[in-house]
Amino acid sequence: MAFATLEDETGKIDLVIFPKIYSAYQQYWVKDKVLIVEGKFEAKEEGLSLVVDKAEALESSTEKKYDFIIRIPQGTSSSVLMALNQILKQNPGEKKGILIFENGSGGQKKLELNFGVAYNSKLAAEIDSLLNS
Repeated sequence: MAFATLEDETGKIDLVIFPKIYSAYQQYWVKDKVLIVEGKFEAKEEGLSLVVDKAEALESSTEKKYDFIIRIPQGTSSSVLMALNQILKQNPGEKKGILIFENGSGGQKKLELNFGVAYNSKLAAEIDSLLNS
């Protein structure tokens, strides 16, 4: 059995990993490894924790399929989303991307872009500025 903390730019949550799950996904339990975990939320006095049912390395799923990922914070206004769409469409290219909409309860919606983008560090900075203003 193991306990861990999963953290991203939106916050962190404690993980509870039972022995069977720990053994099945043993190669992933490495400090600072980027993971996708699935499980059930459990309410405790200290707050929420996630009892892990499944783990997967991010690069083995989303990162291999897409050249870039844009995370959309919960509560992003429709005007910001329209501006993001405009920025992306004004930069046509070959790179495939996905938008991940955070919903605040640990879930998310994914939207694969149906057009290519000339995604680069300058564009990434412009998008980051738009989404975090």
